[in-house]
Amino acid sequence: MSPRTDRRSQLCALCGSRLSSRRGEHVLPTWLINARFPAATGPFKSGKPNRQSNDEPELQYIDFPRVMLPCCRECNNTLERRFETPSREVVLRLLDGEPIAAGGDARQVRLWLLKTWLLLAHPAAEYKDPLLADAIAPWHSAPAELYTWLVDETGEPPASLSAWAHRYEPPYRQDVNVPVIVLPNVRTGSQTWTFECFELSLQTVNVTLLFHPGWPIDHPGELEGTVVQLWPADLEVEIPVLPQSNHRPVLWRPSPWRLTFRDGTYRRETVPPLRAGTEPADLVRHLLL
Repeated sequence: MSPRTDRRSQLCALCGSRLSSRRGEHVLPTWLINARFPAATGPFKSGKPNRQSNDEPELQYIDFPRVMLPCCRECNNTLERRFETPSREVVLRLLDGEPIAAGGDARQVRLWLLKTWLLLAHPAAEYKDPLLADAIAPWHSAPAELYTWLVDETGEPPASLSAWAHRYEPPYRQDVNVPVIVLPNVRTGSQTWTFECFELSLQTVNVTLLFHPGWPIDHPGELEGTVVQLWPADLEVEIPVLPQSNHRPVLWRPSPWRLTFRDGTYRRETVPPLRAGTEPADLVRHLLL
């Protein structure tokens, strides 16, 4: 699809009530692309980082390929005011490997990363790089409230989200025994949730975003110090230098099964945390129908 696609016939992906502006929202903002991926440093290659043969596709771009989202002018202005303008300098420092001091800077970085990865995972996000678009698994089942807080001037990230970050050392090793956490499908009463994971790297900063309403997570990387938790956390707390790793700290595997809980039993206080090496059903058999 052309970068000049007219989106004025599409509803805004954030408020859902107004029509998009012509261009919509640049999910990776122009200021970031100009600072880190200017055209003069191209061409930019797309494809597997470790291509084994000439049969595997690879594309080249003169300009860094954009990610666009249908977005109305009002929501676009709110994103600019809440996230982009106050975050520019401090996000670049995080990408450069610096720690982010406690206070307003740490808050802005956490909010910017949550905002950006949520929009990257949005089912309406349009990736101009077709190879990346084919590799992306958008959050088709995530509820609208995961996005509406972004355009509420006083909105805070929902408790159903978690996010972690680390810095990767390419290429990722494939010979490491990586722990696996299974993500369930949950039904309780009239509500049904499919847990969702979205993981993507910007330069060498890798962020994992997880939607897991009502079910806590024991991330092995937190205990081992191989990841930094971005949320849930006090937004003001310092973000230390991100730990480096040459392999993924955990693999997230969707479960094909749906767990149906007895009425009133699915609560954060009663459900043991999801953890590596254990099937979710084995943790909660006493709570299931």
